[in-house]
Amino acid sequence: IGFGSRGSGKASAHFEPGNIVINLTKTKGAGSLAHEWFHAIDNYFARKRERPVESVGKAPDMQEAYITYRPEPLLVNKKHPAMRMTRAELSRYQANHPNAPLYAEGNWEPDQNHPKGVRPQVEKAFAELVATLNASPMLQRAKVIDGKTSDGYWSRIIERGARSFETYVIARLADQGFRNDYLANVQTLEEFSRDPGRYPYLTPDEQGPVNEAFDKLFATLET
Repeated sequence: IGFGSRGSGKASAHFEPGNIVINLTKTKGAGSLAHEWFHAIDNYFARKRERPVESVGKAPDMQEAYITYRPEPLLVNKKHPAMRMTRAELSRYQANHPNAPLYAEGNWEPDQNHPKGVRPQVEKAFAELVATLNASPMLQRAKVIDGKTSDGYWSRIIERGARSFETYVIARLADQGFRNDYLANVQTLEEFSRDPGRYPYLTPDEQGPVNEAFDKLFATLET
């Protein structure tokens, strides 16, 4: 962890996957540690995966650097290998087209080229967390914040994961009668002075399923 030692900018803190460093700014870093720590654990499990020999030593791209971008092996259609989708996507198609042979379970198999190194149980727990976050109204608010001209920062899964981890930490500390504003200090919806449709965090009504997904993830981790 660096304290005001990793360059300058508007951000209160940031995580550097290439150096495995969390930087907290001297004046505004307090309250950001939980957010950046989740980026770090997201990156930790991505680094546990085996990488092709030709990519060793090269900086991974964004989607290789964090496991939440692709938690589980994609499912590949046996007859049409170009068709690939996540388990959540296939389940949605199956629910919407229950009699379509194309989406029948037996016609799909896990991607054999999926990198090894992370236990399938952990991948599944990350995948369930991602699916829960994708089903949350927070995603639609994040898309509103992003608008049509930005780089999609607010709606990235790594950012939604880190922001929801902040409110998870606050909630689980409160369950034990504690509060730690250095770990996480989030402006509540009531304190949010702008359009509620642009609130970037989970609301209390949305927190429950996400808390359960985080609980399951941390119960699944062994190291």
